[in-house]
Amino acid sequence: KLTLANHCRPIQLTLADYSTHIGEPFPTNSTHIGEPFYSHWRTIQLIQYTLYTNSIPIMKQSIAYSSRDINPGDVLISIRHKYAERIYETTKVFELRHLVPTIPHGTIMWIYEPMPVGMITGFCRYDGCIKNEPEVIWRRYGDFLGVTKDEFFEYYQGRHFAFAWCVALPYKLHQPLTLAQVGLTRPPQSYQFLRILG
Repeated sequence: KLTLANHCRPIQLTLADYSTHIGEPFPTNSTHIGEPFYSHWRTIQLIQYTLYTNSIPIMKQSIAYSSRDINPGDVLISIRHKYAERIYETTKVFELRHLVPTIPHGTIMWIYEPMPVGMITGFCRYDGCIKNEPEVIWRRYGDFLGVTKDEFFEYYQGRHFAFAWCVALPYKLHQPLTLAQVGLTRPPQSYQFLRILG
């Protein structure tokens, strides 16, 4: 059985992979407009890995995950239906927000889709956050943001920085969960930590 604990595997990449996916040479300076040097490499690893895992047959199986699979430190995040679907389809590798989350890399994020869905429909893994000017984020990662150019710049209108949360290994639940099943009565506005039910 595929479990949350083994929901990842390593992948080796080359500098050519970076140029192919990002469309510009790999940066050689130590920082890039406030963006850590390592985040460029982590990002292309994430993009390539997410596209790779989507092709693995086992990832498409209907595994009966449930509220019993929630672990300490897991979070619940609200994502609109059309964007959640793009995450599950791996056409959206980044969740766009106005802030950096206070959660560690590797955190499992359970996805709540607001009404009219009103259910927890799956999960993904948080793999860090890229902070940069909106123009830079769009130029480098626009193909993987899951939004149109107009939607992107409208969302960040008047803001100096964009925050792209890297999401990996998405999985859509065979049987969606209700908020009550995870001990909640209302959805989070952005995200919140989940408690373990007895």
